[in-house]
Amino acid sequence: MEPTTAPPPPTSAVPPTPRSTATPHPGGAVIHTVVAGDTLLGIALQYGIDDLDLLRRLNAGSLGPNDMLSIGQELVISGEPITLPTPTLAPTEEQPVTELTAAPEVPEATAEPGAMGEGASLCLLAYNDQNVDMLYQSASEELLPNVTLSVVGTGGLAGTYTTDGLREPYCFENLQPGNYVVQQQSPAGYATSGPEKWGVLLGAGQSYVLQLGYTRGENSAVGTVEPTPEGATSEPPGEEDEPATSLLMTIIRVSGILAVLLVIVVGTLLIISRRRA
Repeated sequence: MEPTTAPPPPTSAVPPTPRSTATPHPGGAVIHTVVAGDTLLGIALQYGIDDLDLLRRLNAGSLGPNDMLSIGQELVISGEPITLPTPTLAPTEEQPVTELTAAPEVPEATAEPGAMGEGASLCLLAYNDQNVDMLYQSASEELLPNVTLSVVGTGGLAGTYTTDGLREPYCFENLQPGNYVVQQQSPAGYATSGPEKWGVLLGAGQSYVLQLGYTRGENSAVGTVEPTPEGATSEPPGEEDEPATSLLMTIIRVSGILAVLLVIVVGTLLIISRRRA
């Protein structure tokens, strides 16, 4: 009896979905398909694009307000700007898949809706971006306090937090999947090293960390303004000297006129006294 070889053990782990998909377009452009957690800046850094406005121009009409993205959206990375069609075919193609998986295994899959129903979380930290590269380096760049961060979703304000520079990143939890905008209020003397508003797309049960950089610049501008009033104080004395000079000249002129009149009066009196004599 021939020994039977045992079949290879099944792989239980599901291979992770790729971070990004870039496919060549028939027109020669490279297309990036948006996945959960993508941001426009992150995509630009991933493809080595320094100019965000270039991505905005290439994808004019397909980006939402504040650079909003949606899962499955196709972005042009390089090439001529094109108008991308709305991805309406993807849901129709995925529907048969969900119907097939839901046939015999519906009772066993009831444990997963709880996981899919879990809210997403968005974690934020603010740091002193000393080299202005918009990349947080914990070894050399410290966390920054007194930054007010607000997270706004489609349903309105999701929460506000002010950093203390010690306990970050701070996480906004139990967020509904969808698009969110992070609004920033810089502390005194600092300005954002990146966009003032960030658009983030969150998937169900996803946790995403957004690192926000700030640079000094406000104080130095204020400092250069302060000496100008002090320097300007030297000008009013000069302006005050002009009225004093004009007054002196007026006095001299009046004195000269009076002297002339006095000479005329004295001469007239001398003539009259001689005639009488």
